[in-house]
Formats: sequence, structure tokens, C-alpha cells
Amino acid sequence: MPSYSGVWNLVAVYQAVGAGQWPYSLTNGPIGLFAGGDTGLRVNIIDYVFISTTGNATDFGDLTVSRTNLSGCSSTSRGVFAGGVSAGSLNSNVIDFVSFSTTGNATDFGDLTLSRYSLAGCSSSTRGLFGGGTTGTQSNVIDYITIWALRGERVSVCIKDAARAFWNNF
Repeated sequence: MPSYSGVWNLVAVYQAVGAGQWPYSLTNGPIGLFAGGDTGLRVNIIDYVFISTTGNATDFGDLTVSRTNLSGCSSTSRGVFAGGVSAGSLNSNVIDFVSFSTTGNATDFGDLTLSRYSLAGCSSSTRGLFGGGTTGTQSNVIDYITIWALRGERVSVCIKDAARAFWNNF
């Protein structure tokens, strides 16, 4: 489906979706994942919804570590979660991944170069970025990963000004 330059042809995508061959194989189309949280205790729950339909979230599986204030990114076949705050208010450096083709628990992908929370995540079809956040003070670190790798190849670079992806004082 991707062309030699990595760009999708819209007609090919439309035909693949119609034939049920688009990368999302949970049958109802693209899904959205929600992971972690805080109910008074850190949670490890991963839920999903079908973006094209209404209804309640369904259990997808569990993170490897219970945490809140984590970040995420994805390719068309994998979702990745990184960082956060785990039990005991400890900053986390954990990176987990799940495959969209089937529900199940997350698998350890590797570690961020710096334990932090409230970081931003973004991605292309192959590379994920986790940047900024806080360790108690604002971080200027960006980690990048190759999403399809079996174990996390990660590299750290710095951004000019430290930043947080989430501000508690609006």
C-alpha cells in the first residue's frame, strides 16, 4: 500500500479499507487507546474505543507498570506508551508497546533516557518522539524510538527551552 516514497495512495487506502485489509484488524476500523490513570491509586489499564462508532471503552489489556501522566504515540500497527508517575510518586522511564492486531497486555519496549512525566508524544509511521515533561523541574530532553523495533533503540537530544506537555495551572 505505501508507495516507494512512503506516501499512501488515497485510492489504495480506500480499496484496502473496503476489503478489510487496512492495518486495523479489530474489525470495526481505527481504534483509540487510553492507558494508565489515577483513581487514588495508579492504574495499569489500557482501554480502547472504535473511533468510527459510539459506545463505551473496552478493556484492551494492561500496562507493564501502573502509572499516570504518561505519553503515547503510534504507527499503524503499534501503540507506544512512555514515562509517567508510578506508585509512590516516582517518575517513570518505562516504555511499553501493544500491537493493534489483537488485544492483550503491553510488552516492555525499553526505557526513556530520563525518568519524567507530563511529556509530549508524537510520531510518524516509523519513529516516535517523547519530549519535554518534568522531573520536578522542566526537562529539555527528547527521546526518539523506532516504533517497529523489537527492543527500543532510543536516542536522546535536547530542545532549546525546557517544556511540559501538560500544565496543572491553567
